[in-house]
Formats: sequence, structure tokens, C-alpha cells
Amino acid sequence: MRATCVEGCPQGERAEAHVSTPPKPLVGRLLVLMLLVVAGIVTLASEAQARGGPYLEGIGGLGMWTFVETGDGSDLKPGYAFGLSGGVRATTWLSAELTWLGLSAGDITSSNPTGDDPERSLEWSQRAFLLGVRYEPWTPNKRLRIGMTGGVGLTFLDINLESQDLPLQEAEAFTWYLGARVTYRLVEGFYTGADLRMLFTSSWQDATGAQAELDAFQATPLWLTLCAGYRFDVY
Repeated sequence: MRATCVEGCPQGERAEAHVSTPPKPLVGRLLVLMLLVVAGIVTLASEAQARGGPYLEGIGGLGMWTFVETGDGSDLKPGYAFGLSGGVRATTWLSAELTWLGLSAGDITSSNPTGDDPERSLEWSQRAFLLGVRYEPWTPNKRLRIGMTGGVGLTFLDINLESQDLPLQEAEAFTWYLGARVTYRLVEGFYTGADLRMLFTSSWQDATGAQAELDAFQATPLWLTLCAGYRFDVY
């Protein structure tokens, strides 16, 4: 919703509110990709059923995240990360997975303040929903498993603009990711390990679908997240 002033809207006069339903190009694109991934999961599950499966698996944990490169004129500090991931294993090496990652609220501080734009700090947080596949071809022994992950998703950015005169509070970006995972089976059905992912984001868009002017984040398309946790298998 946005308010438009009538005849300049001098003090004391009313403003007309216009409600619009902005397009969501990123959401539409993601829905198409989700349908493709779901179709792939169904195919994998059918293949796995013929092999005596399938079975589900999940992993969750805590870790750290940081920027591989920072945006111009800003200092983006690293923080904590947390995530959950679940999948359907079709073969010994191949799985389809759904991942939710969250990055703890951090802050962004201007490193080149001017007289008109003094140094300031904004709190922000980020979360990502990812769909992809996991390929684990390396099994040095029956307990250790090493593999790669990759896929697409949508990333949401929330900025706390309390006491700040800025027009943007939320933004979203189409995301694709690559990663690596190492897991070690402690006992039957119980794993521990580490998950390393790099998240690449496209240009940020605000709630109206327009490109968001977030120079610091737009100049930082490469994310590095590290999560460690446990994996359990349900047959």
C-alpha cells in the first residue's frame, strides 16, 4: 500500500491510499524450479523403491558464516549460522534435498562516512530456502562419506530500520548454491559432520518487484556458510 497526496497534500488535508498487488517474478521462477525438483524427487523415489528403498535423512546444526568479499564502502561483519536439511536418497550416491538456512542478525557499518551521511549501523538478518541434489561418490570406508551439493532457491533479507530514515525493510533475491559435505557415521542411523556452502545471489528486489538499491549486499554475491550437526536416517 502506498499513500498519494491530493493537490500536494498540504498539512491538515487527507491523502488517498492506493492498494496494488505487485508482481513477484522471483517467486514465480522459484515455483517453476520447485516443480522441476519435486518431479526429480518423485523419479528418484520411484527408482529407489525398485532398489528396496527409499529412506529419508536429515541434518541440522550450528556454525559460522562470513562474506568472501565485502561491498564497497561498508563493513559487513560475520556471525552465526543455523540450518536444517532433509532429503530422499535414491541411490547409494545420489539424493534430493531441501535446505533452510538462517544467518544471525548482524550489522552493517558505513566505512566511508561523510558529513551528510555519518557512520551508522543497521541490524539485519538473512534466511534462504534451497532445493537441490547431493552427490556423495567418495566413501573411503563404511563410516565416512564425502560429497557435493548444489541447487537453487530464494534468499530473504530483513533490515531493521528502526530510527533510520530509509525506504527499504525487506528484499529478496534468486539464489544458486554450491557446497561440500563430510559426514561420519557414529552408530547405525546416526551421523555427525560438516556442511560448507557458497550462496550466490542475484540483484535484490523489494516488495514491489523493483530492484532494491542495496549496494553493499549487491556487491557481495558470494556467501560462505558452514554448518555442522547431526544426520539421522529413517528407513
